[in-house]
Amino acid sequence: MRSRRRHKTTIFFGAGLFLAIYSLLVSLAHGGGFGRDRFQFDSATPWEITAKRLFYDENSQVYEAEGNVVIKKGEQVLRCSRARYERVSGIAKVWGGFTFQSYGDVLSGEEGVFNLKAETGKVTAGHLFLKETHFHITGSLMERLSPNTYLVRDGTITTCDSCPPDWSITFSELRVTVEGYGKAKHTAFRIKNLPVLYVPYLIFPAKTKRQSGLLPPRIGYSDRNGLDLEIPFFWAISRDADATLYQRILTERGYMQGLEFRYAAPRDSGGDFLFDILSDKKGEKDLNDPDQLDISPFSRTNKTRYWFRARVDQAFGWALRLHGDFDYVSDPDYLREFEGSLFGYEARPDLEKEWERPFEERYSPFRTSRVKLTRYHPLHYGEIYSSYYQNQRDDDSFIDSSGGDQTPQPLLGLGYALPPFGLKAPVYVSLDSGYRAIWRDVGQKGHEASLTSALRVPLSVGRHVRLEPSVSYTRYLRFTESYGGTESDTSQGAYQFDIKLFSKLERIFNMEEKGSLSGLKHTIWPILSYQYRGIHPQEESDPWFNQMTAHPESHRLVFTLENYLDMRIESGTGLPTYQQLIALKLVQGYDIREARGRDLEPGEDKEPFDPLEVSLTLRPHGALDLNGNLKWDHYDQEIASTQISADLNLERSGGRKDHFALEYSYQNEEEEYLNATARLNLWWGISIGTSISRDLIQSRYTRKTHWVDYQSQCWGMRVAVEEEDQDRRIMVFVRFSGLGEVKVW
Repeated sequence: MRSRRRHKTTIFFGAGLFLAIYSLLVSLAHGGGFGRDRFQFDSATPWEITAKRLFYDENSQVYEAEGNVVIKKGEQVLRCSRARYERVSGIAKVWGGFTFQSYGDVLSGEEGVFNLKAETGKVTAGHLFLKETHFHITGSLMERLSPNTYLVRDGTITTCDSCPPDWSITFSELRVTVEGYGKAKHTAFRIKNLPVLYVPYLIFPAKTKRQSGLLPPRIGYSDRNGLDLEIPFFWAISRDADATLYQRILTERGYMQGLEFRYAAPRDSGGDFLFDILSDKKGEKDLNDPDQLDISPFSRTNKTRYWFRARVDQAFGWALRLHGDFDYVSDPDYLREFEGSLFGYEARPDLEKEWERPFEERYSPFRTSRVKLTRYHPLHYGEIYSSYYQNQRDDDSFIDSSGGDQTPQPLLGLGYALPPFGLKAPVYVSLDSGYRAIWRDVGQKGHEASLTSALRVPLSVGRHVRLEPSVSYTRYLRFTESYGGTESDTSQGAYQFDIKLFSKLERIFNMEEKGSLSGLKHTIWPILSYQYRGIHPQEESDPWFNQMTAHPESHRLVFTLENYLDMRIESGTGLPTYQQLIALKLVQGYDIREARGRDLEPGEDKEPFDPLEVSLTLRPHGALDLNGNLKWDHYDQEIASTQISADLNLERSGGRKDHFALEYSYQNEEEEYLNATARLNLWWGISIGTSISRDLIQSRYTRKTHWVDYQSQCWGMRVAVEEEDQDRRIMVFVRFSGLGEVKVW
C-alpha cells in the first residue's frame, strides 16, 4: 500500500513541475522578461561616450569607438571592447564582449547587433539578468525579431546564481510574441545537470493582461482524506471579473469541485463568492466509531457535502449601498474535516481578513448570513436588513421534541436615524427608530418597533475637565404570537440618563538624547461614568426577542483609568514622533441597584462591585510585544478570567530571524488553553519550528505541528507533520524561486 502511494506521488510531482514550468514561462511573457522594454534608448537625452580611441566619419556618418568603451546615460551603462554606430541605418554593433546595465538589469554577450530604427536586435552567447525577479536567461542566440517577438536558442532559465545552477529549465528554442503566444521546444527541468522532466513541445499565452490558464497544483496527504491533489484553473472572464475552478481529488473521500468568483465595480464595490461541493465516499456517520466521534458528537446522514460563503459590497445610485455576508454549510462536521488542516482551504482567499468582517469559527453551532441595504446622508441614515442563522446541531436546545427548529430568525429589519445635530451650542439632539419582524419554525414569533430620542450637552469645566451629560427615552411596541397561538400587544418605555466626567493629564520628560530618543510622554485619562436606566412598565414575562432583555434596568457607576507612556523620537524632519511603550487600563464598575437592595436568596450576599478589569500592553523593545488582560473577582478572591500573550522577533547575525509566541487563556474554570509557537533559524539556511495548542483542563493537545525547513539561494524545502482530532497529516513543500511552491506529499 505504501509503495502504491509513493508511485502516485511521483506522478503528481512530475505533473506539478510541468505546471510550474508552464506558469514560469507565462509569468515571463506577462512582463517578467519579454513583455517589458527594459533596455531602451531615450533619444531626448544625449549619451556620454568615453574610449581610448573615438572616430567619426562625416561622409558615412559612422561612429567607431575602441578600447575600454563606456557609453553612459543616467542609470544605463554600456561597456564593451569595440562599438560601431551608423546614423543613417540606425544599426549599432558591439563586440569583443559587452555588458549593458539598465536600472539593475544586465544584458551581456560576446557580440550584439541592434537596429534602433526597426527596434530589433541580436546577441550571441547572451545572458540576461532581471533584477526584479532574479531571473537568469541565457542563450547561444538571443534575438528581438520585432517590437513584440523574441527568440532564444539553446537557452536556460533559472533564478540560481551558482554554476551549474541547482535547478534550471533548458530549451532548444523559445519564441515569444507579446499579446500572442509563446512556444518552447525540447523543454527540460534539471536538477544540477540531471534532467528530471522533459516536455517536447509547449505552447503558453504571452499576453500582458490577465490570462486564463492552469495554476500550480497542490498535493498533500492525511490519514483521514488520503492522497489529496488539487489543480486550480484561473478564468479571466473580463477586465472586472474572474473565477478560479478548483478540481480536488481525495483518494479516501472522492472528488471535490470548488469555485471562486470575484468581481470589482466602481465606487469601491465588489464581491467574492466561494463554493465547494463533495460527494463523500463515506456515507452516514457511524457514532460507534471512535475516530468518527472524535470529529464531533453530532450525527450526519448526508453524502453530498458543501460550503458556500461570500462577501459583497455593492454601491447603487442615491447613496444606496448593499452589504452581504453569506455562510452556509451542509453539516456540522464539514469545516472540522476540511477547513482546518495543513491542506485545507489555505489556497482560497481569506475573506475575513480581506473584508474585515468576521466569520463564526469552525466549531460554532451556527452559521450566519445577513444582507443589509443602507443609505448614508449627512443629515440622516436608513437601512433595511435581514439575517438567517443556520442551526447545524440537531440535538441542540433550539430543536424541540417534535423536531421543529426553534432558532430565532430576524428576517426583516428597518432602521432610520437622524445623527446628532446642534440646536444651539452646546446642545445636540438625535433620533433613532427601528422595526424587526421575528420568525421561527416552532415557537414564539412577532414584531417589535422602537423610537429613541436623545439629548447630549458636552461642557467644559475649567481648562482640564470635560463633562458630557446625556438623556434619552425609548418607546417599544411589540406584537407577539405565542406557542399556543395566543396573541398579545405590549408597550414599554425606557429612559436613560448618563454623565461622563473625564480629564486629560499630560507631562513630557525631556532626556539627554540617546540616538533618536529624546524624551518620554506620560498621559493619564481618568474617566468617571454614571448611568441610570429605568423601564416602565415592568413585564412579568418578556418575549425572547425583547430588546429590554438585552438592555435591562441599570444604575451603575464606572471608573476608568487609562495610562500611556510614549517615547519621543526625533525624526529629523523637525517634528518628533511618539512610539507607545506602556499602555495600562483599569476599569472598575459598581452596581448601585445591587448595593441599595435586591431581592436576595437565603444565604446570598450583596455583590455590588464588578470584577476589576486590568489591561496591560508593554513594548519594552521593538522586537517584543507583551499583552495581558485579567478580571479579578473581589468576592471569590480569585482571577475570573485572563489572557496573556507574548510575541518576540529576534534578528540575529547573517540576516537570520527567530520568532517566539506564547498565549495563555483562562475563563471561569471552564476553559484553559495554552498556545505556543517557535521558529528558530539555524545555520546554512536550515530552520526548525513547532506550534502546539493544549487544553489544560482536559490535559490533551488539540493541535501539534512540527516542521523542518531548508532555504538556499534559489530553492527550499519544508517537511511538516500535523496532528489534530486524531488525524495525522504529513506535508512536503518544495519551493523553487520563480516557479513557486509545489507540494509533493
